[in-house]
Amino acid sequence: MSHTYRHLTVCLLLYIFGINAELVELIKLNKTFVLDVRYATINNFTGKKVYPCNRCFLQEPAALALDKVQQELAAQGLGLKIFDAYRPLSVQKIFWNICPNENYVADPAKGSRHNRGCAVDVTLINSKTGKELEMPSEFDEFSEKAGRNYEKMESTTAKNCRLLQDIMEKHGFKGLPSEWWHFDFVGMDTQKEVWKEFPVSDIAFDAIPVYKKKDSQELVNIKDINPTIATNMIFATPHNFTGQVIYPNDTCLMMPEVAKQLDIIQQELAPLGLGLLIIDAYRPLSAQQKFWELIHDDRYVSNPAKGGGRHTRGTAVDLLLIDAKTGATLAFPIGLDDLKNSSYFSEKVHHGYADLSEEQIKNREFLKELMIKHGFEPLTTEFWHYDINGWQNHPVLE
Repeated sequence: MSHTYRHLTVCLLLYIFGINAELVELIKLNKTFVLDVRYATINNFTGKKVYPCNRCFLQEPAALALDKVQQELAAQGLGLKIFDAYRPLSVQKIFWNICPNENYVADPAKGSRHNRGCAVDVTLINSKTGKELEMPSEFDEFSEKAGRNYEKMESTTAKNCRLLQDIMEKHGFKGLPSEWWHFDFVGMDTQKEVWKEFPVSDIAFDAIPVYKKKDSQELVNIKDINPTIATNMIFATPHNFTGQVIYPNDTCLMMPEVAKQLDIIQQELAPLGLGLLIIDAYRPLSAQQKFWELIHDDRYVSNPAKGGGRHTRGTAVDLLLIDAKTGATLAFPIGLDDLKNSSYFSEKVHHGYADLSEEQIKNREFLKELMIKHGFEPLTTEFWHYDINGWQNHPVLE
């Protein structure tokens, strides 16, 4: 039986039993990952080249979680260097013959997390210089120095090791006590270890099918969903609080479920002679970083170091109501022109602010009720900002 046929057979069986087994090539998911696959060189504990190429794969949920780690690190000027990920069982047997010590190499008779595509070996780098941060030992140094609890660790080394461990654990990975670089994907449910759901595999790298990103992870242009929805992407112009052009174009992107609900809302507004005007939606993490550098106030701008905002996931939208016939915005606490001045960051834009005209309050509350009805959550400090329910299930995007 060929490697490819065997892999597809396993995937079919897993699908029947409700498990999604799909190996994802990491560099195709996020091009900012740095690869240093030691087993594709002679610079490893075997002294031999045991992989045919410098490629890394993980099961889809582990890969998406590692992508979140990378994006969060980017806001700190850091990134991941990957030494190893999915490992064919035949290679595991080579390792065991050389080092039959379960502190460092899993017994192939049992299989390892690497063989399941649910383990990754990583370190931290300065994303600007590419230089590795100081760690307790070299990669694959099978000694007590490689342990996470090594007592003679210097303060800087211990700090770096802890930073790596904390951010990996935050996104569902669990560190191996004897190897500071090794992390198993266990998922966010502490009662269940996700890696156990995937089979030990011996598929060759060149036989792994090309991964296709699921539609639920792909941004859509609202104009492709409903061209009657008006857009005025203020950050594609200098007419915003930064005074700068932040976006390269005025395309209005968002997750499909957000677009679907906005389409329904637009159709509901049409008989009333009203419509939606979207002023912001998906925002790249790099743009979020620019905003944070200008406004260090997480009431209005999400701190990118804390994982970005809802906008960076494609799950948030900023909008107003307009007269469908004239295109004029309805009366709100502040108008479209006020979004480029200090009014943007005043109590006047908070939900609940009462020193307004009757019409302004009426329109604000009507928009709020309409959005909540269709599955959105209002942001208390910005009357125009709404997050789709379940936004937490989407990764930060760049």
